[in-house]
Amino acid sequence: MRAEARYLDLLEQTLTHTAYTHLDIGRRGRNPATRRALRIARRAGVIPLRITDADREQRDGGRDWPVFAHTMVGVKRLHHVRQCVETVIADDIPGDLIEARTTMVEASFFSEFILRGAGAGGEAWPRLSLTAVPGCVVDAADAEAVD
Repeated sequence: MRAEARYLDLLEQTLTHTAYTHLDIGRRGRNPATRRALRIARRAGVIPLRITDADREQRDGGRDWPVFAHTMVGVKRLHHVRQCVETVIADDIPGDLIEARTTMVEASFFSEFILRGAGAGGEAWPRLSLTAVPGCVVDAADAEAVD
């Protein structure tokens, strides 16, 4: 395996906080007494964690709320973004990349890192989609300006 690929593997694992044996899934508690105890612990500066076998699946799919991870993008999605960018570079496809999501623009920054690391031209642009936000109204003039 090339050094660049190993470094990108490490970066993916670091961003998603999966480079370690245990994951950092914060727990809310199922009953009122547990939730109260967790609130008291948090006020005291203690972050309560609980590790289960299902946590890996949750993190892979991006369906958890990581305490220490640098992104909430799931492991599978982040790896898929990497594969797409590497294909663009390998096939010498010109142009820029855009990530059009409401949140989680970390994938754009990861894409930019891969592009610059490979010395490829182009940039990765995060684009927040306001039309996906409930209650947000975009008028026709704004829509035409985006096109």
